[in-house]
Amino acid sequence: MHITLNTGRKIALVRLNQRGTYHGVLAGRPTPETDASHTDELRTEADALASSIGPSVLLVPEVLPIEKTACVGEFQSDALSKPDSEPYSSLVIAWFQKDFAPPIAEFALIQIRALDWDVLARDWNW
Repeated sequence: MHITLNTGRKIALVRLNQRGTYHGVLAGRPTPETDASHTDELRTEADALASSIGPSVLLVPEVLPIEKTACVGEFQSDALSKPDSEPYSSLVIAWFQKDFAPPIAEFALIQIRALDWDVLARDWNW
């Protein structure tokens, strides 16, 4: 899957990990506290993947309680992120959406397209 950012940069989804947000929850209704817990858990998953790739970004959920599918995607661009760097860059992006992807939910695509890749992504120069 390819996405064109608002800046014109093209990025590609190269890995997508998904799970049910509430997988393993036995009972109860979502609360602000449980939403925060699930959000923290997704951030931890994204950071774990990003540890070998570069930084991670957590998109703002569309609605609360959060959606039932947690997604962590690795995106790459073959255009330079920073001048005089390697020819590829990566960024891990995490979000919640209603159903398993693809497709990526429109609200997430809007946020992804608006990301400042040049600031957030990590070049492959390590």
